[in-house]
Amino acid sequence: MNGVALIWSKDMREMLFSRKATLSLVLGTLLYSLASYLILTNTGITLLTQAEALWAFSKTAILVGLLVVLVESSASLASEFESGTADLLLVAPLSLRELVLAKVGVALTLWAALYLVSIPYVIVIATGTGATFACLAYSAVVGTLAVGALALPVTALGLAFRSVRNTLVTSLLVLLAFAVPAFFAGTLSAGGVGTVLKRLDPVQNAFAILDNVIVDNNFSVGSNAGDLTSLVVFFLGSCVVLAVVVLHIERTGPVPPAGP
Repeated sequence: MNGVALIWSKDMREMLFSRKATLSLVLGTLLYSLASYLILTNTGITLLTQAEALWAFSKTAILVGLLVVLVESSASLASEFESGTADLLLVAPLSLRELVLAKVGVALTLWAALYLVSIPYVIVIATGTGATFACLAYSAVVGTLAVGALALPVTALGLAFRSVRNTLVTSLLVLLAFAVPAFFAGTLSAGGVGTVLKRLDPVQNAFAILDNVIVDNNFSVGSNAGDLTSLVVFFLGSCVVLAVVVLHIERTGPVPPAGP
């Protein structure tokens, strides 16, 4: 695991001393500020109850985290192959799985930073609802599971494509495919097909849990067991997909350099 820590610390130092991390956090802060301003001041949106406003902001925080982390996951591993640095890293006493684990760790660390930035906004919007702690706790858990559920397959795509552009385009399509239906969950869930699609969508599962906790005040894990189980299963499935891709490449030989 020393290799994982070394690559993770190297990437984190590069992010801290480059514009990438700063821009990501600034973008997250701006989007959080815009969302909270619209939720609290817009005449159309202020018809929402305070709990519904908190739910709307919590969904925005997760979507911002998904967008930023998927973009980072798209570039993190694929760029190593495009630049040729992956070949140098793998010549050293470092396995492919250690390299992949380090990249996943960087992506999740970026999500953790964005989550920390969102905390003051949640505290302000949640004032008087009695759901501040529950919102923060569930947002941390379901947000991490949802981000991981999509970031892990994107990392696998970066390993397979070895092209930042191809991986980025595909990851954005994946995000749209899961995020857009989440905003029409009430319509889609009316039928059997909609229910199945909801169970297969980690973003919808995360939103449904937050709705149940923040709006309906169902704080117990048992009351959210169905959506939480679906979210965990999707996350574990994503772990399996990434593991299979890594093991396949390790067994079939050295990773070839990226194509033009």
